[in-house]
Amino acid sequence: MSAKSEPRPAATIILLRDTMSGPEAFMLQRTRSAAFLPGAYVFPGGALDATDRDPRAARRVLGLSDERASAQLGLDSGGLAYWIAAARECFEEAGILIATNAAGEPVAPERAEALAPWRAPLNAGERAFAELLEAEDLYVPAPEIVYY
Repeated sequence: MSAKSEPRPAATIILLRDTMSGPEAFMLQRTRSAAFLPGAYVFPGGALDATDRDPRAARRVLGLSDERASAQLGLDSGGLAYWIAAARECFEEAGILIATNAAGEPVAPERAEALAPWRAPLNAGERAFAELLEAEDLYVPAPEIVYY
């Protein structure tokens, strides 16, 4: 008999694009050696961590306040952390950086590729996503991450 598990706050992001043949969704395949759902196809995402609630990260979100994010999610506070976690997890797991400059212009693909060395320390918990955003003067474009 398995132990009863408690749900953890988490964020999952579904990346979609329109093509001539219809919409496409981006998915990852978990490794066959993964303890949880080995080999499964999944959307990027995972549990919130303490760094997602970092005030430095919150200052690096465009177009959404914690108050509005929390209201959308039915929370008293802390809702903005879910948008931050979605962007962080997408970069950590898939190498896709959902970020803009201060003017709201997307990060060029070659610049995003040059930021790949941040992924391992982020995954290991050695660096915080807020550090990446600050060091590279980047922002999470919250209106581009739609809550469903």
